[in-house]
Amino acid sequence: MNISLKPIHRQSGISMFFALIILVIISISMVALVRMTDINAIIAGNLAFRESATSGGDRGVEVAIRWLRASDNGAAGLDPWQSTAHPLNTDRAANGYYSSMDPQKNLTTMTWNNTNSVDAGKDAASNQIRYVIQRMCRNANQVLSESNCLFSDSAEDNDGHNVINATQAGAVKNGKSPVYRITVKINGPRNTISYVQGFVY
Repeated sequence: MNISLKPIHRQSGISMFFALIILVIISISMVALVRMTDINAIIAGNLAFRESATSGGDRGVEVAIRWLRASDNGAAGLDPWQSTAHPLNTDRAANGYYSSMDPQKNLTTMTWNNTNSVDAGKDAASNQIRYVIQRMCRNANQVLSESNCLFSDSAEDNDGHNVINATQAGAVKNGKSPVYRITVKINGPRNTISYVQGFVY
């Protein structure tokens, strides 16, 4: 009986090599996918904190408007166009009020503390709120007639919000009142910082 034996060929292992490469590629893809999911969650969280901080700016604007009204109402008998004693004709840094729009003052880099801005408290989301008020005038610490200011045009009906009297807008002359810029800085969780500005008259 003749039995012929076929020679045994050695396996080169090339299939195993490709399988390992594919396994490494799949592992790297999975790690990248997990990291991308984490980054998306972090970005979404940061956006939520920023939105919360920005919405807290409304509180600062409202507190600033109340201070403006109280200061104007407390100046009974003083003409802001001629009296330097009117409280809105002079800087009051401790109250966060400036009688001009100083171009040298960079509100995003200034130190927001108790000597130059006002603490408006915290909102429901624990955002710390501070504000600064600037009268939109070129000249500081002067009466309105000499301050070179920006004034409202109350002759037009601004969506039903006409300026009626000094109690409403402060320092009304010939139907116009000076414009004030309110800047609010909000510090929130995770070092979130947001700025909100509003113009009132």
